[in-house]
Amino acid sequence: MSRVEVRRDGPSLVDGYRAVVGDGPMQMLETLAARLRGHRIVMVNSTATGGGVAEILHRLVRLLQELGVPTSWEVMPGDARFHGITKTLHNTLHGAPGALSADDIEWYHETNRRAAAALELDEHEEDALLAPLELPTRRPWVTQVSRYDRLKDPLGVIEAFRLVRGREDAHLVLAGGGADDDPEGAAVLVEVRERAAQVGGVSVLLLPSDAHLTINALQRRSAIVVQKSLREGFALTVSEALWKRRAVVASAVGGIPLQVLHERTGMLVHSIEGCAYQITRLLRAPDLRRRLGAAGREHVRGNFLHPREARDYLAVFARLVEAANGVVR
Repeated sequence: MSRVEVRRDGPSLVDGYRAVVGDGPMQMLETLAARLRGHRIVMVNSTATGGGVAEILHRLVRLLQELGVPTSWEVMPGDARFHGITKTLHNTLHGAPGALSADDIEWYHETNRRAAAALELDEHEEDALLAPLELPTRRPWVTQVSRYDRLKDPLGVIEAFRLVRGREDAHLVLAGGGADDDPEGAAVLVEVRERAAQVGGVSVLLLPSDAHLTINALQRRSAIVVQKSLREGFALTVSEALWKRRAVVASAVGGIPLQVLHERTGMLVHSIEGCAYQITRLLRAPDLRRRLGAAGREHVRGNFLHPREARDYLAVFARLVEAANGVVR
């Protein structure tokens, strides 16, 4: 096991989240944390980089520490077969063991530091980040951010967009990365580029692993964000888009329906045709996009920020401690 050292300097996360979610939820966290006095939490997962779990733990561990609960994060070691194993388990459990060098850990910490320093991007920063991509600026963007992975159905997204183009003038952006270390990713990327060239009006972006700010800017500039997964875990990219007040069209699979409440915070779809219909509908209805975007941000604020995750962890651990001590509530 190798310990991931979580950064503890900088502004207080507790104070920051209190300003976002309000005093009530944070007081509940503090009450729950007090019930765990004298105990500690060890988080164990399979990798410190890549995917939603690792990104969440970097903040969640620090938040728990600030609440007075000693918390550490241990990472299981991996081997040379890591990427092949992650692909295999990705298709089933969406998790895998992994190995990190000191340089890998430092790179990840530095990437998160840069991302944390520039979360609320202004228009000029967005322009600078997006200019090298040479995307059209006079047409609304329909964007999917994901790995080039068959379970993310990029070819299905292109087919849905082909149907949309017959009705509305828009531009599709497929933004992803990681193909070099994915046994299937390179082949999927070739297929996506070939199909995109046939359809037209599609930009296929292969972004580096530290392109968090570019992805941030892409999501903020998009009229609609799509997540047409065939299978899914939680889909952190959906939370990101909802928090940025984007109108979201996404498949009703995995954890997506927890985030996208149909006709309330976004649109759930079950087919290529349904995806095309909802994209077309939203392109024609800017007021509806704004309403969904506002509701989506509030849904994330109340349910998917780290204070809610910390509350769930603390509540479960407190119940376990009390059960072990014979306390009945």
